[in-house]
Amino acid sequence: MISIPRQLTEDTLIDGLMRGEQWINRLICERRCDVSFSRLEWVEPGGVAPLATLAAMSQWHTVPPDSTVYSYLQRMRFADMFGFTDRLEFFEHDADGRFIPAVWVQEHDGIERVVNDIKSILRRSSLEQGVQWATSWSLNELIGNVIVHAMAPNGGLVFAQVFPSKDVVQIAVCDTGIGFSGSIHESIPTWKSPDTEALELGLRKGWSSKKGTDGAGNGLYLVKMIVSHSGRHARLVVISGRAIAVIQQQNVEISEIPISWPGTTISCTLDLRKKLDMEEILGHPDDLGDDDLWEVED
Repeated sequence: MISIPRQLTEDTLIDGLMRGEQWINRLICERRCDVSFSRLEWVEPGGVAPLATLAAMSQWHTVPPDSTVYSYLQRMRFADMFGFTDRLEFFEHDADGRFIPAVWVQEHDGIERVVNDIKSILRRSSLEQGVQWATSWSLNELIGNVIVHAMAPNGGLVFAQVFPSKDVVQIAVCDTGIGFSGSIHESIPTWKSPDTEALELGLRKGWSSKKGTDGAGNGLYLVKMIVSHSGRHARLVVISGRAIAVIQQQNVEISEIPISWPGTTISCTLDLRKKLDMEEILGHPDDLGDDDLWEVED
């Protein structure tokens, strides 16, 4: 029996991967296994969404958490993903810009709906309007990359929630596709560099493994820059293969992890208390080519 920790957060996932903890290693390697959520007390998008992507490619026999956490996972549409069979009665809160339940995006038609839901969350924040638009644009690019490049059988899993007590919004985009290295290898068959180098390239401005396509290669770079200039609670975490990148306070750390994560997980936390100026962050808009980052939609 694999036991899920009490705190299923972004920090839990990072620590588990960096230290090669047994529970996360077994979840990655064992496609058929018994998984107990009975200890679970708290979850965040950056912790629960990546595990849901693992569940989608596995056959878990699960023991559910207690009713409080269970009702949350049910409301956020994770219950079916984890294979919980019971259904609890709960008060159905209106999302109202506070969260978007977990959703698989498999076609381009679904991207706009999800991004519009994320926009409704960002509108409640103190982020400058241009930053709100740029963040939405970036997420549109990242979700689109899952469909175009990741070759993920289930598409991309997207989940977002505001945490008012911390004044942050956390957005997770996860898939079980071919990862950064796999995407590069599709274009450059001779590519043999480590996953850490592939991840470093993916964070660069204007870099794309699919040159000549519609993408300008700035989606992940722009998210990185917004997070780097946001408040102290802002963070960007990218996991792909045997590499993990943690970006916080203009500090970028890319590390090798002891086991290969299937696909790619991107978790973005924005500090809602700090106002940002896009020109201060990125300089002249021409620096990002033809992408109209300065358009603001009401």
